[in-house]
Amino acid sequence: MLLAVVAVSWMAGLLLASHQDATWPTALLFLASAAFLALLLRGRGLALLPAIALAALSLGMLRVALPAGSEGPLPIQVYNGAGDIRVEGVISSDPEPAGASWRFPMYVERVWVLDQWRDSGGGLMVVARVPPSLSDRDRPRFRYGDRLVVTGRAEEPPVFEDFDYRDYLARQGVFSTMVSPGVELVGEGEGSRLTRGILSLRNRLSMSLEQALPEPHNAMSQALLLGRRSAMPPELTQAFRDTGASHILAISGLHVGVLLGIAVAFSRWLLGARRQLYLLLPLLSIWGYAALSGMSPSVQRAAIMGSIFLLGTALGRQNSIAPALAAAAAVMAGLQPSILSDVSFQLSFAAMTGLALLAPPIERRLVHLRGGEGENAAGALSSSIASTVAATIATLPLVAFHFQQVSLVGLPTTLLALPALPPILGAAFTTAVLGLASPAAAEAAGWAAWLLLSYLRLVVEVFDAIPGNAVRVGGFGSAMVVAYYAVLLGAIAALPRRSALRAMARPIVDASGLQERIEAWLPGRRAFWAMALLCVLASAVIWTAAVSRPDGRLHVAFLDVGQGDAIFVVTPGGRRMLIDGGADPRRLLSHLGERVPFWDDSLDIIVLTHPHADHVAGLVQALDRYDVDLAMERRFDFPSPDYALWQSALEDRDVAVLQAVEGQRLLLDRGVLLEVIYPPAALLTGTTSDVNNASVVMRLTYGETSFLFTGDIHWDVESYILRRGLPLRSNVLKVAHQGSRTSSLPAFVREASPQVAVISVGADNSFGHPHPETLDTLGALLPADRVLTTARNGTIEFTSDGSRLWMQAER
Repeated sequence: MLLAVVAVSWMAGLLLASHQDATWPTALLFLASAAFLALLLRGRGLALLPAIALAALSLGMLRVALPAGSEGPLPIQVYNGAGDIRVEGVISSDPEPAGASWRFPMYVERVWVLDQWRDSGGGLMVVARVPPSLSDRDRPRFRYGDRLVVTGRAEEPPVFEDFDYRDYLARQGVFSTMVSPGVELVGEGEGSRLTRGILSLRNRLSMSLEQALPEPHNAMSQALLLGRRSAMPPELTQAFRDTGASHILAISGLHVGVLLGIAVAFSRWLLGARRQLYLLLPLLSIWGYAALSGMSPSVQRAAIMGSIFLLGTALGRQNSIAPALAAAAAVMAGLQPSILSDVSFQLSFAAMTGLALLAPPIERRLVHLRGGEGENAAGALSSSIASTVAATIATLPLVAFHFQQVSLVGLPTTLLALPALPPILGAAFTTAVLGLASPAAAEAAGWAAWLLLSYLRLVVEVFDAIPGNAVRVGGFGSAMVVAYYAVLLGAIAALPRRSALRAMARPIVDASGLQERIEAWLPGRRAFWAMALLCVLASAVIWTAAVSRPDGRLHVAFLDVGQGDAIFVVTPGGRRMLIDGGADPRRLLSHLGERVPFWDDSLDIIVLTHPHADHVAGLVQALDRYDVDLAMERRFDFPSPDYALWQSALEDRDVAVLQAVEGQRLLLDRGVLLEVIYPPAALLTGTTSDVNNASVVMRLTYGETSFLFTGDIHWDVESYILRRGLPLRSNVLKVAHQGSRTSSLPAFVREASPQVAVISVGADNSFGHPHPETLDTLGALLPADRVLTTARNGTIEFTSDGSRLWMQAER
């Protein structure tokens, strides 16, 4: 009791001083008041607990209010908004992909100012593309411990409408951002050797998963096993958030807490609870998990709290677990007072405290309802349910306070999803480790991971489809959080020994004979249920393989990849062609993962129409993930980091390259012909945009149906094609250059005479695409419902049997 009171009072003092800007004389005044109160209580023979609490609160205030000491060199944030600067520093954490760029924090050491280097300090968040000088470097091309010189504008981090990014970075000691700087690698291998080793293993495991699993399953496995959520498709991430299951993806205190509860239940069922040996497996689980996820500060804190929880259990002092957790939190807050405002820290503490205080009584009542103890599967299930419910109840007000949203389906989603978490982690870990030695073995193990991840995704998407599954709770303030926890603690203290629910439910259970049936089935039919599970898994595999076989029709899908082009073609015989890849690799790979069977990670042809980032950036990742037989492009000199990576990837993977020239004809499959309409042997120069006007223009025909793919050509090329009398007539026209004003001459569109026009474009893009004049041109020839955009309609897929054409839009 005393330990808990001191810890809570200490943290209250830290919070009070942080939010009220208290000074050290104020803190000393509180401390003097505590001494006077102690003398007063001692003189009256009363307990000293109030005085001790006041003293702890005063010391907490003093910890924040004391001067920080002598100042060092000017921090990087003083240069925010000062124009282009050169900064030298070291990457201080594991870089993460951000679309076609990479995001990583740098610890700044010096800044080039007034023609000389000056010492500096602090954190700088950098978002940069891989420079051509690093295109030949093995993946990952940016690494922890790299010494870089970056040149660009340092800016204050932004505050978004629904997310305070500035405050989020400030808690990590980062007060400046730099987007799209020039980057120069000047050294490598710095930083902690242990951290480098852990992150190196993490990156190798990550690449194993990439090769073995499709998207979005790979992204989900990376998030769950390695703590990498940057590759998650935005729509799937939002589905997890809306169903209250986002904690399953985020390796934080809540995640570690729930994993700990499930691991304890499983280990107790597997090894028995008579000896404390069963606690070793959960301990190894949480620390191994922390290491694999990159040992972020939030995960370290959660693992420490989890270890304290296990220690209290091992010593048979469950009643001391909550005070010990409070003491651990107090020590952490004393070392870094700002973590009290960190969401992950709050969730860590709340989840672990919920496991300590709420899970045992919930589990006891579940055990009573099913009629007794028993270290069997039912006991493990009861423990898992209790852990899930306890962690959810304990963190609910924090979720409502920080995110101003509460999911109405969070509990059932979590209850159905969490039992799959341990086998998912096991299958993903096995797949990743096997991939280090044998990609073939990893693909075989990936079947189990794929099936389990498909189940998790199905659960989330089913609950996400329920209307009104989440409600906004605007105005849920800190006072309501305090009131919630006060009521909750009062309810815990007043928990009766006998449950009225049990008294009502028991006669029903006895009358139905359900308990006897469960007890008869469970021990004697484990083999039966194991065989049934294997049959279900085998059936899922067989049906998946069956529905993935070619259906004898041509499929052309205009993928919704945002601002840019990506077109995926599957011939009647199952050959696959990808035309362009958009600017965001995450979105492209997610679409491909849904359309390419993960046991056959091959693409027959990749076509790059021209080297702008909104066409080539995604293709670089596609070359990393898929085996490609042939690449088609029209190569020319163009200084672009993404184009340099594309050329490097083609050479590294020894992909055959065909230079596209007007008049080429490729027979993709029986009856499926691809014709190159443009460019000629000598590229046009001096045009409105020589890069866009070097786009490869193609016409795909199958029987009586045809498609015209125009890249980003301008009027110059459209006029050239019309003068040449080249074949244009097609059922479907891919409108050039996202429907910009510089393309789609009326004569060109009339000559193509399409039945449907498709514009690949991003929603609310900064270019104003599609342009009203282009829409007017198309509207003069086509009904409004035959002019489609990926921004409005999502992915648009056409299917042809050679004579008829069907269309299906995502929305």
